[in-house]
Amino acid sequence: MTLLKVDKLQVCYQEIVAVRDLSFSLAAGESVALLGANGAGKTSAVEAIAGLIPVKSGSVFFEGEDITRRSASDTARRGLSLVPQWRELFSNFSVEETLIAGMAAARDREPRTLDEIYELFPALAQRRTQLAGSLSGGEQQMLAIGRSLIGRPKAILLDEPSAGLAAGIIRFMVETISRIRQTGVALLVVEQKLELAQALADRCLVLSVGRTVLEGPMREAAHMEQIRGAFFE
Repeated sequence: MTLLKVDKLQVCYQEIVAVRDLSFSLAAGESVALLGANGAGKTSAVEAIAGLIPVKSGSVFFEGEDITRRSASDTARRGLSLVPQWRELFSNFSVEETLIAGMAAARDREPRTLDEIYELFPALAQRRTQLAGSLSGGEQQMLAIGRSLIGRPKAILLDEPSAGLAAGIIRFMVETISRIRQTGVALLVVEQKLELAQALADRCLVLSVGRTVLEGPMREAAHMEQIRGAFFE
């Protein structure tokens, strides 16, 4: 079943076109990687899909309903959640306060419990009273994902989950995100690191200057040296 459908999406910043005619679909339980170098339009695409920035033209459908002009909060309550690249946490909220605030996105769904999130991220359980602003980068990323997940979304947009993280934390994130996939949550993962995307996604789209230049199975993109050389670190 198609959960998310993006049709000819265009995003502009004044006269600059950041995303041009982006079209794809995401099925329930599927994981798709949105790939490309810095400036390719990846973040603009997911922020527009999530309702954070305006869409110039095109449409976004979630569970068959047009959400193109919906607010970010309404989109999240419908079950489409964004984890921003730089987390965007309230620094003066504790870990537990942040997670409780995330429950509001559940709307007519039963939110996950704090214990479920702490089981996925044991480090957060140890720091439940600590302020979000005092956490390490890896812990902040865990909290941002936990805040999204506790509202029991049907799909999560993960914008560069590896950004600024050490190799050991990235490995833990890959394992944890893979566990999240097993719960049936669909994922759209924005990444520059091809190896990480390969570990998380079944299918990929590669963007260059706002346009889709490749779409297909992740395993094929992972072995295309010209794609590696043109788009990835």
